[in-house]
Amino acid sequence: MRRAAVRLAWFSRRACEHVFRTALFLFVASAVLRAQAPQQYMPNEILVRLKGGVSRPEMNAMNSATGVTVLQYVEKLDLYRLRIPNTYTVPEMIELYRRDTRVEYAEPNYVGSGGDFVPSDTFFQGQWYLNNAGQTGGKIDADIDAVQGWQVTKGNSSVVVAVLDTGIDFGHPEFAGRLLQGFDFVNNDSDAQADHPHGVEVSGILAANSDNNFGIAGIAQSVKLLPVKVLNSNNLGTTLNLAQGLIFAAENRAQVISMSLINYPTNSPVLNSALKFARDSGSILIACAGNGGIGNANVSGPGASPLTISVGATDQNDQRASFSGTGAALGVVAPGVNLLTIGLNRSDVAVTFSGCSAATPVVSGIAAVLLSLDQILTHDDVRKILTESAEDLVGGVSEDSPGRDDFFGYGRVNMNDAITLALRDTVNNYVKFESMQSTFKTTPDTSGCPAGFSGKFSFQAQLTNISSATLSNLSAEVGVLTSENLLLRPKGDPDGVGARLPVPKSDDDSDGTLGPGETVRVPFVICLKRMEPFQFFVNVLGATH
Repeated sequence: MRRAAVRLAWFSRRACEHVFRTALFLFVASAVLRAQAPQQYMPNEILVRLKGGVSRPEMNAMNSATGVTVLQYVEKLDLYRLRIPNTYTVPEMIELYRRDTRVEYAEPNYVGSGGDFVPSDTFFQGQWYLNNAGQTGGKIDADIDAVQGWQVTKGNSSVVVAVLDTGIDFGHPEFAGRLLQGFDFVNNDSDAQADHPHGVEVSGILAANSDNNFGIAGIAQSVKLLPVKVLNSNNLGTTLNLAQGLIFAAENRAQVISMSLINYPTNSPVLNSALKFARDSGSILIACAGNGGIGNANVSGPGASPLTISVGATDQNDQRASFSGTGAALGVVAPGVNLLTIGLNRSDVAVTFSGCSAATPVVSGIAAVLLSLDQILTHDDVRKILTESAEDLVGGVSEDSPGRDDFFGYGRVNMNDAITLALRDTVNNYVKFESMQSTFKTTPDTSGCPAGFSGKFSFQAQLTNISSATLSNLSAEVGVLTSENLLLRPKGDPDGVGARLPVPKSDDDSDGTLGPGETVRVPFVICLKRMEPFQFFVNVLGATH
């Protein structure tokens, strides 16, 4: 079953009038719940409280002057959480606000320690590329913000990632329960057991089991892995091996194909045909940009092919690795120097791994996480999300110039930002959402609401299946974007600021599906803490047969 993408509507509810508009983005608020060193703080946020008597329009004017946006307002603290532009550091922005006589105080949004989102893996603390707190002497936040991204998703078992390499260790506990059979094109049999650690090291970074008090934490911790052996025990393979591996992976419905491979020819009709076959089959192709330094990205296949997303490498200080291939073919860069991963040893140990071979599974893991959110994303969709969410200007000024350049590509990937962008861009061709404006109603009725609530807001929406497929398992997800308001499920059970309401069966369809052209009305009821203007969004989910 394939998940249908969603249609998102974002509404603004005002006290005396019904105002709404459709938007193509999802509001996502996330917070770091963990830090490894004292006095760490969110890199792009500050907290500000104004002095008494200063109005919100004045605050808006202050923010506009510096390009700051409001992420959250905490009424009981009269406190603003602000996102600052990349042109300022947190200390610089704090100093600007503290100089303003209207500001009572401004401080960083400090990060403390909280265990809920921190995996228990033995060597997680050393995985700087997932959460860099300077623990290895590197630059704080020179990482992919994996801890933040995992708050949204850690991957989905319905996503299949093919790793074209030296094979996998089928007995390694870090892959238990998530390995598909695969194939060995070196020995031409169905046993893709690794005889060289390279494939295991790559796969560990990409998708090792997590929170199991063992080894490391993989980026996409729940996806299925399809091991395809195209390299021999000397870590070498032929063009034909790779071409066959690509076709096998595509035919076995691998949504992502990860290729930590270098030095293949760029002018081989055999290889280029296989790459095109995989792309045309719907696979997302991620490949190395080469380890030969300057200009190597343009001549080292398969990463040099425009059919792939080419990945270069950075270190713990966000500097380009000296070996990282550069050139016009380079797409993005990712951490690729001294990454902790696992090898052929099945005991609780970790090894360090460097090269574009280490950086490639970082990007492949992020691509797999994105597909876990929306499995109809295409190669071009993922490329767009990765490049637009990449962090620019993280390296030295002599190489990392504004916008795309040949040294850092579009920038160093950021998983959390990619997830946020993917959610905001989740728009579909499946369901049309239409609110019934005449049904908008605010009442002081508090039945079914917890004590302390002052009323309800209700409305109806009409969903129409505009696709050619029959949709099932439809539901509508609602979130209130006001800190003081709480969304409740229909029975009155509190559920934070989000809830999922099942879409009711239509009058003429008793099996709960929504056929092509069919329409159904959905009721929404929100219990309100305060009878004041607020914002909310509606997210329509579903699956197709």
